[in-house]
Amino acid sequence: MTYLIIFNGESNSGGFAQNNLLTAPELAVRSGVQIFNNTTLNTFDSLQIGVNNLVGHTGLTDNATHGWENGLANEVNLGRLSSHAYLVKTGQGASTISQWNVGGAYFNTFTSRVNAAKSLLSAQNYKTVIWYTQGINDATAGTSIATWETSTIQHLANLRSIAGVDTPILITSLTPIYNPSWLVAIQDVISQTNKTYLINTATIGADAFLRDANHWDAQGMRLMASELVRVTKLFSSNSRKSRLLPSFRPNFKVGTIVL
Repeated sequence: MTYLIIFNGESNSGGFAQNNLLTAPELAVRSGVQIFNNTTLNTFDSLQIGVNNLVGHTGLTDNATHGWENGLANEVNLGRLSSHAYLVKTGQGASTISQWNVGGAYFNTFTSRVNAAKSLLSAQNYKTVIWYTQGINDATAGTSIATWETSTIQHLANLRSIAGVDTPILITSLTPIYNPSWLVAIQDVISQTNKTYLINTATIGADAFLRDANHWDAQGMRLMASELVRVTKLFSSNSRKSRLLPSFRPNFKVGTIVL
């Protein structure tokens, strides 16, 4: 199966992990991941960290750091997802949920990138999945959790209006400094939104690898990407026949998938 993976959210979806913590193979050209060119909007290029992995993300310097894309490339190289994957990065640093309104600059950028990427892949069969992380800036800004939940549910629907109405959305928890009520809020969003899944960063060990209080480092991003790939593949293997979905529904309510 071929995947189109869309990263969306705030700074961790772009990635603040240090490039100098990567190995030489990880810094080489990674042809297994074809990343959408956010500058020209008309091509996919072979991923290379430090060259074309981070472009046009508010609050981060182009290609100076990285996010999940390195771990995604590792998983593809190991044969854990597919022979190759397509990637579009659409997040914006320091963004609050209110800045993702339809018609706003961030959503317009998301729309133009995703629509152009889909056009390039129009002759192919592929599965679209969104990897999503957001909430840190709203927690810091003091956004009420009730407002954040309502707005996030609408935002996920807005993302699907462009990416595809049946697109699975994998949502990460926040870094550990944030009140546990924010994890409950994410779980509430998941319980009210079809085909959404929690990636619990504490459970998978990623929270032991932070660059600062708000951002995961290179190893944290590797661990998150590994789990994101696992759940992406698990969903795909179990979603081909709708009759299989009810057996997973109790886990949806708490935002987890259990093997």
